[in-house]
Amino acid sequence: MPIIIIRGKQVDVDIEAELREYPWERERWTADKLIACSPFRHDSHPSFFVNLERGGWADSGAHDDNKSGNLPSLLGYLRGTDWAEASDYLIDKYGVLYDLTDDSEGVHIPTPKLTYST
Repeated sequence: MPIIIIRGKQVDVDIEAELREYPWERERWTADKLIACSPFRHDSHPSFFVNLERGGWADSGAHDDNKSGNLPSLLGYLRGTDWAEASDYLIDKYGVLYDLTDDSEGVHIPTPKLTYST
């Protein structure tokens, strides 16, 4: 599954499975993309796509703020919530692989001292 960053956390999300939960008009699935009519407006010709490897999406026919975004923004719209709730949903469902926002110093391994003897 693709790893995407949500709130500074790496999350291994099954993007295709998430998107298959919703109805799409005139959809076409390829190995790395969903192409369909826009879910944001009346659209009779597919002008919307989602990158299945990164979760980014774009609507080439949009004339407002819904021109592009990330997976949580799209799922928020499709679920009738917002970006924050969709982000929480994905993190809760898939878990966090690595937290990039961790401010701790991490593990410190001292440099060994080498000596030379004859």
